[in-house]
Amino acid sequence: MSAPKSTVQPQRSKKDQRGGAKKWTLGHLPPGTAVQFTDLLVPLARIKAGRFERPWTGMHVEEVQELVDAVYGAQTYLVRKDDVWCDLVCITFVLFSNLYLVLDCIPT
Repeated sequence: MSAPKSTVQPQRSKKDQRGGAKKWTLGHLPPGTAVQFTDLLVPLARIKAGRFERPWTGMHVEEVQELVDAVYGAQTYLVRKDDVWCDLVCITFVLFSNLYLVLDCIPT
């Protein structure tokens, strides 16, 4: 008698999810979403970063989902941890937060 086969699929690495690319790009977003991502979603993420007490802590998946829903419509796209939406929004958020911290340290 043989052991039952596992039905659990191994989790794909982020590099596999990106088709071998080192980093997510706008080209990994669903077709037709890149312009709105750049023109609407990124500014919303920056506004959100400016409202955080500690913006360097980043955003939670639920917060990224709220931004995606605001731009593309509720439930149009599902955001998951480590997916293209989460990673692109979070890197934008972190870069903006770091710039904010640097500019805040410059004497006037």
